[in-house]
Amino acid sequence: MKTTQQQTIIHHWVTDKLEQDYGIKSLEQIEQSGLLQTECKVLPHLAEDQMPMDVLWFTKNDNLPGASTSIPLSILDNAAKLCDLLKRRVSASDLEGRIVLRPEPKTYRRYSFVAEDIGAVWWHRYRAKWCGISVKKKNWVKSLDLKSRINGDDVTDYYVCEQDVPISKAIEVRDYTFTQEQVINNLGFKSVADIYTRQLPLLEKVYG
Repeated sequence: MKTTQQQTIIHHWVTDKLEQDYGIKSLEQIEQSGLLQTECKVLPHLAEDQMPMDVLWFTKNDNLPGASTSIPLSILDNAAKLCDLLKRRVSASDLEGRIVLRPEPKTYRRYSFVAEDIGAVWWHRYRAKWCGISVKKKNWVKSLDLKSRINGDDVTDYYVCEQDVPISKAIEVRDYTFTQEQVINNLGFKSVADIYTRQLPLLEKVYG
């Protein structure tokens, strides 16, 4: 899809296998309700956070964003736990056979919209408002951006919407099926070890 001067095409991704502990709506439920809802409605635990940002996330990139799966961040978190277990910093070779990508494919649905039609705002413009509220919120937003970069995303592609969006406004709806290996390959990573080697410095910024 092309972006014109008048219209910006953005995408929201949903998977069919979701974390039931959080009560996230399935694709079928989304289709029945006719709505894509903001985060705090589908992830109730976020509403208990000190600084909930109740928005709906989109990306201008056509590909599945890393933040939709958090596979790279999960791999690095598992590597950090392995460091604690081994009582030393692990190497990329230590991860071989210890952190394994699941072979089962998942279905992801991509809803595409015209940003101007749904009132979506460029993330960098929106984040500036949040960063100006307090130092604490600014640090929270910086951490969020870093975690997105760890997941392989370009945060300048992000858009947000503060209200629920009717799926009837979508200009296209498409289903894709990916394994975890395909997901990380599409994000530009060759392997678990490649994610660890390239993204570890970013993780240390988050938790350092």
